[in-house]
Amino acid sequence: PNKPTTITNLIANIHDGNLLPNARFLCTSRPNNNVSFDDFHRVVVALGFGRDSIEECMLEICDGDKKLHEQIMNHISRSQMYTHCYVPLTCVILGMILRTGLGAEGKISNFPYMDRFTHLYIAFTHQLLRVLQRNTEGRMTDSTGFQEPVQNSIKRLMSLAAAGLLSDERMIVFDKDFLERYLEFSKDQETGMLEFLNDDTGKCVASFIHLSYQEFMTALYLCITWLPENINFIYNHAKLNTAYDMVLLYMAGLLGDGPMGQQFIRIIEPTMIQEHLTQRGEIVVNIYHSLAEEADEKNSKRLRVQMLMCLSEGKFQLQQKWLLTELDLSSTPGGLLPNQLVAVGYYLSFNVVTTLK
Repeated sequence: PNKPTTITNLIANIHDGNLLPNARFLCTSRPNNNVSFDDFHRVVVALGFGRDSIEECMLEICDGDKKLHEQIMNHISRSQMYTHCYVPLTCVILGMILRTGLGAEGKISNFPYMDRFTHLYIAFTHQLLRVLQRNTEGRMTDSTGFQEPVQNSIKRLMSLAAAGLLSDERMIVFDKDFLERYLEFSKDQETGMLEFLNDDTGKCVASFIHLSYQEFMTALYLCITWLPENINFIYNHAKLNTAYDMVLLYMAGLLGDGPMGQQFIRIIEPTMIQEHLTQRGEIVVNIYHSLAEEADEKNSKRLRVQMLMCLSEGKFQLQQKWLLTELDLSSTPGGLLPNQLVAVGYYLSFNVVTTLK
């Protein structure tokens, strides 16, 4: 009682049986309808980093280099990138990207338009694939594309990611038998996208480096394959369940944003046509628009916020069917997170809202 309790030592105490013996405890940063809070005695929802934690994280990434740390903090403070940093993983990814790409004048040399969640994962994947291509081909890739072995490797990993998430029982840990159905171990282990380890029985299992990255790879798979049964699966699960919100958000960013998202898709699959990608992006926004129209008042507000996020993530121009002149954000379940506020700001920039609540 006399010392602040962090989530880490709280979990340690529960694990050791020192606190709430025989109690069921849940700590999550992703509450959704797949998990019932009624099944637990105590629930802690981790909202992410505060400003002090962001500063500390970036300083660690800079290995204590205060000058580099100041450059990075100044850079992200001048853009919307700061809103990514409340999520610990994206804070780390952003820091890593900036540390390698920040020039002497404090300006990022690659991906100058990196101001959306999707941009972070595109830039991060570029870095991973460049290392893979250098290892397999003996030279760095240029900015226009990757060699066929690298393209094939990421396509296999996309299929693995989607197989895990596009099922009624989501799979984030894959056993060896499942991996062998999708991967070529000698090639795909080198990408850095998967973590391999042995389970309690000594068998090889693997997972993506984070659920967010599996969601990004699933979104990439959906954007390229665009199979009706998969799009319908996402539509049917998105109305009452937040489990696919990030997948749809990444899809909007990949399909709507020409200079970053569409270009990245065409690097992976050169046969894709820009017009088709834009049309698919509009369908993603339409999914949330349609669901918001069908839902009850409580869920409708959440779904409208998600529609605004997709509009912002893909930098879509506003269409008449997406118009919300009376924007009611009051009593939005869970409140609004920083990146959601940025999305609302993007929508307000169209100057069509007459009433904001």
